[in-house]
Amino acid sequence: MGQEPDRYERRRRLLAELGRDPVRLVAARVPPHEAVLDVGCASGSFLSLLSGARSRVGVDVDARLVGRARAEVPGATFEIMDAADLRSLEARFDVVTVLHTLAHVVDPIAVLQACHDVLTAGGTLVAAVNASGHLREFWEAVGDPLEREDTDTPQDALLNLVGAVFPGAGLEIVTGRVRAHREALMILADTYSVPASQVERLDRHLESTVEMGTWDVTTRLGIVSAVRSGVSRATMSATETA
Repeated sequence: MGQEPDRYERRRRLLAELGRDPVRLVAARVPPHEAVLDVGCASGSFLSLLSGARSRVGVDVDARLVGRARAEVPGATFEIMDAADLRSLEARFDVVTVLHTLAHVVDPIAVLQACHDVLTAGGTLVAAVNASGHLREFWEAVGDPLEREDTDTPQDALLNLVGAVFPGAGLEIVTGRVRAHREALMILADTYSVPASQVERLDRHLESTVEMGTWDVTTRLGIVSAVRSGVSRATMSATETA
Protein backbone atom coordinates (compact mmCIF):
# COMPACT_ATOMS: atom_id res chain seq x y z
CA MET A 1 0.00 0.00 0.00
CA GLY A 2 1.36 3.38 -0.92
CA GLN A 3 3.99 2.24 -3.46
CA GLU A 4 3.93 4.42 -6.58
CA PRO A 5 2.44 2.40 -9.49
CA ASP A 6 5.55 2.33 -11.69
CA ARG A 7 7.68 1.11 -8.79
CA TYR A 8 5.08 -1.50 -7.95
CA GLU A 9 5.03 -2.74 -11.54
CA ARG A 10 8.82 -3.19 -11.52
CA ARG A 11 8.55 -5.17 -8.31
CA ARG A 12 5.71 -7.31 -9.67
CA ARG A 13 7.75 -8.05 -12.79
CA LEU A 14 10.67 -9.01 -10.58
CA LEU A 15 8.63 -11.38 -8.45
CA ALA A 16 7.23 -13.03 -11.57
CA GLU A 17 10.77 -13.39 -12.91
CA LEU A 18 11.96 -14.96 -9.68
CA GLY A 19 9.17 -17.50 -10.03
CA ARG A 20 7.89 -17.49 -6.46
CA ASP A 21 5.63 -14.68 -5.44
CA PRO A 22 5.66 -14.62 -1.60
CA VAL A 23 1.91 -14.02 -1.44
CA ARG A 24 1.36 -17.60 -2.59
CA LEU A 25 2.82 -18.81 0.70
CA VAL A 26 0.13 -16.85 2.53
CA ALA A 27 -2.67 -17.81 0.12
CA ALA A 28 -1.99 -21.48 0.83
CA ARG A 29 -2.82 -20.82 4.49
CA VAL A 30 -6.25 -19.25 3.85
CA PRO A 31 -9.07 -21.83 4.13
CA PRO A 32 -11.55 -21.96 1.22
CA HIS A 33 -15.09 -20.60 1.47
CA GLU A 34 -14.12 -17.70 3.75
CA ALA A 35 -14.88 -13.99 3.46
CA VAL A 36 -11.48 -12.35 2.93
CA LEU A 37 -10.35 -8.72 3.16
CA ASP A 38 -6.91 -7.76 1.83
CA VAL A 39 -5.62 -4.47 3.26
CA GLY A 40 -3.18 -2.71 0.94
CA CYS A 41 -4.28 -4.90 -1.96
CA ALA A 42 -2.37 -3.00 -4.70
CA SER A 43 -3.41 -4.55 -8.04
CA GLY A 44 -5.12 -7.54 -6.43
CA SER A 45 -2.49 -10.25 -7.01
CA PHE A 46 -3.15 -11.90 -3.63
CA LEU A 47 -6.93 -12.00 -3.98
CA SER A 48 -6.56 -13.42 -7.50
CA LEU A 49 -5.20 -16.59 -5.85
CA LEU A 50 -8.29 -17.05 -3.67
CA SER A 51 -10.92 -18.02 -6.23
CA GLY A 52 -12.43 -20.45 -3.71
CA ALA A 53 -13.23 -17.72 -1.18
CA ARG A 54 -16.86 -16.94 -0.35
CA SER A 55 -16.15 -13.26 -0.94
CA ARG A 56 -13.04 -11.18 -1.70
CA VAL A 57 -12.60 -7.50 -0.88
CA GLY A 58 -9.45 -5.42 -1.33
CA VAL A 59 -8.72 -1.86 -0.22
CA ASP A 60 -5.88 0.49 -1.15
CA VAL A 61 -5.33 4.25 -1.15
CA ASP A 62 -3.90 4.23 -4.69
CA ALA A 63 -6.70 4.77 -7.21
CA ARG A 64 -4.61 3.60 -10.18
CA LEU A 65 -3.80 0.30 -8.52
CA VAL A 66 -7.40 -0.22 -7.47
CA GLY A 67 -8.46 0.43 -11.06
CA ARG A 68 -6.03 -2.20 -12.27
CA ALA A 69 -7.27 -4.66 -9.65
CA ARG A 70 -10.87 -4.18 -10.76
CA ALA A 71 -9.85 -4.93 -14.33
CA GLU A 72 -7.60 -7.91 -13.57
CA VAL A 73 -9.47 -9.75 -10.78
CA PRO A 74 -13.10 -10.34 -11.75
CA GLY A 75 -15.36 -11.56 -8.98
CA ALA A 76 -13.61 -9.52 -6.29
CA THR A 77 -14.57 -6.08 -4.94
CA PHE A 78 -12.00 -3.30 -4.61
CA GLU A 79 -12.34 0.01 -2.80
CA ILE A 80 -10.20 3.16 -2.68
CA MET A 81 -9.82 3.55 1.07
CA ASP A 82 -7.34 4.39 3.80
CA ALA A 83 -6.65 1.32 5.90
CA ALA A 84 -7.59 3.16 9.11
CA ASP A 85 -11.13 3.63 7.74
CA LEU A 86 -12.01 -0.07 7.43
CA ARG A 87 -14.90 0.21 9.90
CA SER A 88 -16.88 2.05 7.22
CA LEU A 89 -17.17 -1.23 5.30
CA GLU A 90 -20.56 -2.87 5.83
CA ALA A 91 -19.25 -6.43 5.63
CA ARG A 92 -17.33 -8.35 8.28
CA PHE A 93 -14.65 -10.89 7.40
CA ASP A 94 -13.40 -14.31 8.44
CA VAL A 95 -9.85 -13.50 7.34
CA VAL A 96 -8.07 -10.13 7.07
CA THR A 97 -4.65 -10.06 5.43
CA VAL A 98 -2.06 -7.28 5.74
CA LEU A 99 0.87 -8.22 3.52
CA HIS A 100 3.95 -5.97 3.38
CA THR A 101 1.72 -3.03 4.28
CA LEU A 102 2.21 -1.84 7.86
CA ALA A 103 5.61 -0.27 7.14
CA HIS A 104 3.90 2.09 4.68
CA VAL A 105 1.14 3.50 6.92
CA VAL A 106 1.34 6.44 9.33
CA ASP A 107 -0.27 4.68 12.31
CA PRO A 108 0.05 0.88 12.12
CA ILE A 109 -1.65 0.36 15.49
CA ALA A 110 -4.74 2.25 14.29
CA VAL A 111 -4.79 0.08 11.16
CA LEU A 112 -4.52 -3.11 13.20
CA GLN A 113 -7.30 -1.95 15.51
CA ALA A 114 -9.51 -1.35 12.47
CA CYS A 115 -8.58 -4.81 11.13
CA HIS A 116 -9.56 -6.29 14.50
CA ASP A 117 -12.99 -4.68 14.39
CA VAL A 118 -13.91 -5.81 10.87
CA LEU A 119 -13.10 -9.44 11.69
CA THR A 120 -15.86 -11.77 12.80
CA ALA A 121 -15.51 -13.17 16.33
CA GLY A 122 -12.87 -15.87 16.06
CA GLY A 123 -11.73 -14.53 12.68
CA THR A 124 -8.06 -14.54 11.74
CA LEU A 125 -5.61 -11.76 10.95
CA VAL A 126 -2.63 -12.72 8.78
CA ALA A 127 0.23 -10.24 8.38
CA ALA A 128 3.48 -10.81 6.51
CA VAL A 129 6.89 -9.21 6.04
CA ASN A 130 10.15 -10.25 4.43
CA ALA A 131 12.11 -11.81 7.29
CA SER A 132 15.76 -11.25 8.15
CA GLY A 133 17.91 -13.23 5.76
CA HIS A 134 15.48 -12.82 2.85
CA LEU A 135 17.53 -12.86 -0.38
CA ARG A 136 20.64 -13.16 1.78
CA GLU A 137 22.95 -14.04 -1.09
CA PHE A 138 21.85 -10.98 -3.04
CA TRP A 139 22.47 -8.58 -0.13
CA GLU A 140 25.82 -10.15 0.66
CA ALA A 141 26.84 -9.68 -2.97
CA VAL A 142 26.00 -5.98 -3.00
CA GLY A 143 27.73 -5.45 0.35
CA ASP A 144 24.70 -4.40 2.36
CA PRO A 145 24.67 -5.48 6.05
CA LEU A 146 21.81 -7.87 6.78
CA GLU A 147 21.73 -7.81 10.57
CA ARG A 148 21.91 -4.83 12.92
CA GLU A 149 22.27 -5.70 16.60
CA ASP A 150 20.54 -2.54 17.85
CA THR A 151 17.26 -3.09 16.01
CA ASP A 152 14.52 -5.72 15.98
CA THR A 153 14.37 -8.06 13.04
CA PRO A 154 11.50 -7.24 10.64
CA GLN A 155 9.56 -10.29 11.77
CA ASP A 156 9.96 -9.49 15.47
CA ALA A 157 8.89 -5.89 14.88
CA LEU A 158 5.78 -7.15 13.06
CA LEU A 159 4.99 -9.64 15.84
CA ASN A 160 5.27 -6.88 18.46
CA LEU A 161 2.97 -4.60 16.48
CA VAL A 162 0.31 -7.25 15.93
CA GLY A 163 0.63 -8.48 19.52
CA ALA A 164 -0.20 -5.00 20.83
CA VAL A 165 -3.69 -5.39 19.36
CA PHE A 166 -4.09 -9.17 19.11
CA PRO A 167 -2.82 -10.88 22.29
CA GLY A 168 -1.52 -14.36 21.54
CA ALA A 169 -0.29 -13.56 18.03
CA GLY A 170 2.14 -16.14 16.69
CA LEU A 171 5.05 -15.99 14.24
CA GLU A 172 6.05 -18.50 11.57
CA ILE A 173 9.14 -18.21 9.38
CA VAL A 174 8.83 -19.84 5.96
CA THR A 175 12.11 -20.42 4.14
CA GLY A 176 12.56 -21.38 0.50
CA ARG A 177 14.94 -21.24 -2.44
CA VAL A 178 14.40 -19.43 -5.70
CA ARG A 179 16.35 -19.85 -8.92
CA ALA A 180 16.73 -16.23 -9.96
CA HIS A 181 17.70 -14.97 -13.39
CA ARG A 182 20.53 -12.48 -13.54
CA GLU A 183 18.32 -9.83 -15.13
CA ALA A 184 15.79 -10.17 -12.29
CA LEU A 185 18.51 -9.58 -9.69
CA MET A 186 19.56 -6.42 -11.48
CA ILE A 187 15.91 -5.27 -11.44
CA LEU A 188 15.90 -5.98 -7.71
CA ALA A 189 18.94 -3.75 -7.25
CA ASP A 190 17.14 -0.96 -9.09
CA THR A 191 13.95 -1.49 -7.06
CA TYR A 192 15.86 -1.07 -3.80
CA SER A 193 17.86 1.90 -5.15
CA VAL A 194 21.19 0.13 -4.61
CA PRO A 195 24.05 2.59 -5.35
CA ALA A 196 25.82 2.18 -8.71
CA SER A 197 29.10 1.09 -7.11
CA GLN A 198 27.34 -1.75 -5.32
CA VAL A 199 25.45 -2.74 -8.48
CA GLU A 200 28.82 -3.05 -10.24
CA ARG A 201 30.00 -5.28 -7.40
CA LEU A 202 26.88 -7.43 -7.81
CA ASP A 203 27.42 -7.66 -11.56
CA ARG A 204 31.02 -8.81 -11.09
CA HIS A 205 29.88 -11.38 -8.54
CA LEU A 206 27.20 -12.72 -10.88
CA GLU A 207 29.70 -13.02 -13.73
CA SER A 208 31.90 -15.23 -11.56
CA THR A 209 29.21 -17.38 -9.91
CA VAL A 210 26.12 -17.63 -12.10
CA GLU A 211 25.72 -20.82 -14.10
CA MET A 212 23.37 -21.02 -17.08
CA GLY A 213 22.17 -17.48 -16.38
CA THR A 214 20.59 -18.28 -13.00
CA TRP A 215 21.53 -18.05 -9.33
CA ASP A 216 19.89 -19.75 -6.34
CA VAL A 217 18.91 -17.36 -3.53
CA THR A 218 17.19 -17.83 -0.17
CA THR A 219 13.69 -16.52 0.52
CA ARG A 220 12.41 -15.95 4.07
CA LEU A 221 8.91 -14.74 4.90
CA GLY A 222 7.68 -13.88 8.38
CA ILE A 223 3.96 -14.68 8.76
CA VAL A 224 2.17 -13.44 11.89
CA SER A 225 -1.29 -14.89 12.61
CA ALA A 226 -3.76 -13.92 15.32
CA VAL A 227 -7.39 -14.51 16.26
CA ARG A 228 -9.93 -11.76 17.02
CA SER A 229 -11.33 -11.56 20.52
CA GLY A 230 -15.01 -10.84 21.02
CA VAL A 231 -14.48 -7.20 22.09
CA SER A 232 -14.15 -4.21 19.75
CA ARG A 233 -10.77 -2.49 20.01
CA ALA A 234 -12.56 0.84 19.57
CA THR A 235 -14.77 0.00 22.56
CA MET A 236 -11.75 -1.10 24.61
CA SER A 237 -9.87 2.12 23.80
CA ALA A 238 -12.85 4.24 24.84
CA THR A 239 -13.14 2.29 28.09
CA GLU A 240 -9.45 2.65 28.87
CA THR A 241 -9.56 6.44 28.44
CA ALA A 242 -12.77 6.94 30.40
